[in-house]
Parts: sequence; C-alpha cells; structure tokens
Amino acid sequence: MAPSVPPIPVLDLSTLVDRPFIRIDGTNYDIRHPDEFSLVQQLRQQRQAERVMLLVQAMVEKQASTADEEEYVSILDQSCRAVLIAPDAIHEKLRDDHRLAIVKAFTELLLEKTRKRAEATPPDQPPSTNSGTATSLDSPASTMEIPSGG
Repeated sequence: MAPSVPPIPVLDLSTLVDRPFIRIDGTNYDIRHPDEFSLVQQLRQQRQAERVMLLVQAMVEKQASTADEEEYVSILDQSCRAVLIAPDAIHEKLRDDHRLAIVKAFTELLLEKTRKRAEATPPDQPPSTNSGTATSLDSPASTMEIPSGG
C-alpha cells in the first residue's frame, strides 16, 4: 500500500501574527504587525509618514509655519499611538524623535512585507492585496481606528 500523501490546500490562511516589540526604559512594548492593519489603514500610515517627511523638510529648510509644526507633532503622535501598544503614560513620555523612530520601525516592517509580497508574485500577475496572514475579519484589528491609547 502506497503511503498517504496529505492533500495540498488551495489556500492556506493564518490569522496569527507575531508582534515585534521595542524596548522603552528597559520594558518591552509590542508594536502592531502590518498584517493587523487593513489596506486602508496601511495606506493611511504611509500617507501620514510621507506628510511627516515633507513637514520635516520644511522645518529643516526653515519654511515651516507654526501650523506646520503643530501638524507634525499631531501626526507623529497619532501614528505612534496607532502602532505602539503602550499605556498613555509611556506615550506622553516620548519625545518627537522617539515617536519618529517608532513610526519608522513600523514603516520598515510594512515596506518589508510589501517587498516580500512583490517578490513572491509572478511577473505576469498583479500583486495580491491579501497576504493571508491578516487578523480575522471579526476581530477588533480589522476595523481598528487609531487607538486612543493604553
């Protein structure tokens, strides 16, 4: 009798993600995995990162208004709170350069995910918008808005 070969699935999905973490003052805090964000949320994060970079450039060139500086602080805080899972007290202790580093770390994870997806897609097929590892549709992460903290 020939050995039984397990069937090959047409689609193999996983809703589990391993969250990366960062260390703040000796304590580890998770950052959300890009797969926990919907496509719309990922695009929002990318747009906010692009806007932050434009505002930084304007500040470096001394062309930023007070409103630009306030927008920079606001976007950076919102983006950081969206990706860093930490109590409000931790978020409030962070300086803007800390927030920028946290958002940059998340953006690099997002870009790495996009690169891997592009490498895995045959040249004659468009890339899929579903990596197969996103959280369940009925989970809070699938409709996650920018968290209010904590």
